[in-house]
Amino acid sequence: MADNIAHGVPVEGTNVAIGTLMRAGSSSAAITVATVITTSGVLDLSERTVRLSDSDLAAALTLSQHEQAGAKGVHRLILAGCTLLSDASMHTVCANCDLYELDLSGCHGLSDAGLQTLVTECEHLTTLILHDLTALTDDAFAPLSGDCKGAPLLASLSTLNLSRCQTLTDGAISLLAQCPLKDLNVSLCKQLGAAATATHHWAGRLPCLERINLTATAADDTAVSLLAEHSPCLRWFNATRCPKVGDSGVMALAAKCSGLLSLYAVRTPITDAALLALGKGCGGLRELHVAACLGLSDDGLLALAAGCSGLHTLILDSCPITDESLVKVAEMNKELTSLSASGCCSVSERTVYALAKHCPGLQNLNLRAAGQVTESGLAALAVGAPNCKAFVNAQLASIW
Repeated sequence: MADNIAHGVPVEGTNVAIGTLMRAGSSSAAITVATVITTSGVLDLSERTVRLSDSDLAAALTLSQHEQAGAKGVHRLILAGCTLLSDASMHTVCANCDLYELDLSGCHGLSDAGLQTLVTECEHLTTLILHDLTALTDDAFAPLSGDCKGAPLLASLSTLNLSRCQTLTDGAISLLAQCPLKDLNVSLCKQLGAAATATHHWAGRLPCLERINLTATAADDTAVSLLAEHSPCLRWFNATRCPKVGDSGVMALAAKCSGLLSLYAVRTPITDAALLALGKGCGGLRELHVAACLGLSDDGLLALAAGCSGLHTLILDSCPITDESLVKVAEMNKELTSLSASGCCSVSERTVYALAKHCPGLQNLNLRAAGQVTESGLAALAVGAPNCKAFVNAQLASIW
């Protein structure tokens, strides 16, 4: 295979080398591998090469070492969508790369055995993306159990994406909670929270955490309260479609995580009490997504507006709110750039005029299926917020 490598040449304006791997017997003339070797050590063999095999990967890594004069120059490796790679490829990766970041999204040929290799052999790995690895089980992280002081993963891993790994349970997250995680994505891991006490076990053991995505898991208010208590540096929190996360969880975040910047609580049972707490405890909130939260009203939104005057994004689709609260939001949040109140039938053109008057930087406005907006209202918005794209009534109006 090495004889079939055409060494790349720099592409004008970049520090990139392109290598072409010729595959004997391939139906295509060649598989072009974007062997992107930059000064930062990035090798991108992602979805453009979905037929990348273990031997192709080995050849690409040989090319990368040639470009780097024999050194293990690859620090960031992107293999997203390379479905033919097997567990054996992980041995090749560990032997030929000094990795800090690895993206294995959609590499469906990998199993627990391949991940165990990474856990034990990748000494400097800080970012690991395992999105949609449906074959993974808790056994993938078994090397972290027991006395694992020497496990490199524990000392380095800060960003972990396990989204859509649907067979993983809280047991795996409990093992991974030993890592200094700052960013954890377990969205659509449907087994998480199935045993509430197991979730509570790891939720209180992530002191460095800054971002967590719990979308569509069975996490509950107690788990959120533990996260808030023991992860005071949380800045970004997503509990979209978590039916067991309600007021008490959000109130705990507001009380313990004063630096919270972004909160997603779409389709959760929160009420005005949650917004009141956010207004009191999270004055720096920049982004709030609470679409389809039917327990909210103008009272809650008014309380939020009174305490949070720096909102940039506010998503309220299908919430039972009116102009009364949105006008106040516009008055108090002059830096607002995106507002969506689609399906809020009691919101009218009055809100549009308030936005035009107070929010000159507004870029996106969605009032579909809300009250009727006339050409006069759109004209006022065009003057007050000239860069806004407004989706109103049943048509999209671009205002420049």
